[in-house]
Amino acid sequence: MESWPRWARVGVPVLALVLLCWLLIWLFSAFLMLIVKGVVGLAVVVGMIVLVRTAAGERGPREPLD
Repeated sequence: MESWPRWARVGVPVLALVLLCWLLIWLFSAFLMLIVKGVVGLAVVVGMIVLVRTAAGERGPREPLD
């Protein structure tokens, strides 16, 4: 690496570190987004169940069809 120009001796390791940091940030954000989607999906499902149970409880039992 001694025969390389000064800009390459500095630039190549800096570029490698920047790319590595970018990859780690991308992976972390993708994993974080997966967790956020799961939490939001779970909240929507639980909210729908609560709404259905509340509506069914207020209405009371159905009368039989004769």
